Amino acid sequence: MFNNKSIFEKSNISQYICLFYKDFQSYCEEKLKEYNLTNGLYYYLIYIYKKPGSKLNEISKFMNVDKSHTTRAIQKLISFDYVEKQVNEDDKKSFNVYPTEKCKLVMEEMVDLFPKWEERFLKDFSNEEVELLRSLFKKAFKNIID
Repeated sequence: MFNNKSIFEKSNISQYICLFYKDFQSYCEEKLKEYNLTNGLYYYLIYIYKKPGSKLNEISKFMNVDKSHTTRAIQKLISFDYVEKQVNEDDKKSFNVYPTEKCKLVMEEMVDLFPKWEERFLKDFSNEEVELLRSLFKKAFKNIID
């Protein structure tokens, strides 16, 4: 993806994170293309697959987006037959979202999407280095969520 590696030799950590993110996004886009999915839609699909019967509000809150954004994403996923909406029995004004069989098949095929990129990303790391990196990322992540 990056042709001139020498320009990155003196990058700061934030620049590296941005480069990793960009590479990961490109990798996912390529893998998801055949399923008519974008990176954003895939995250919705993961959530719905793992939490079938979720309400739109729950999904929006988890994704940290407004409900209209979630509604549009769910409509796209419905149009591709990945999810279905059902009226909530307790509150007839709201819906629950469920994965379809097509969604389940795609999720089974894509189960290694993140690990495969990570494998590529960490190919020259020892087990100790991987654990150290994981520990450092966890520590850094705590700083941004506190």
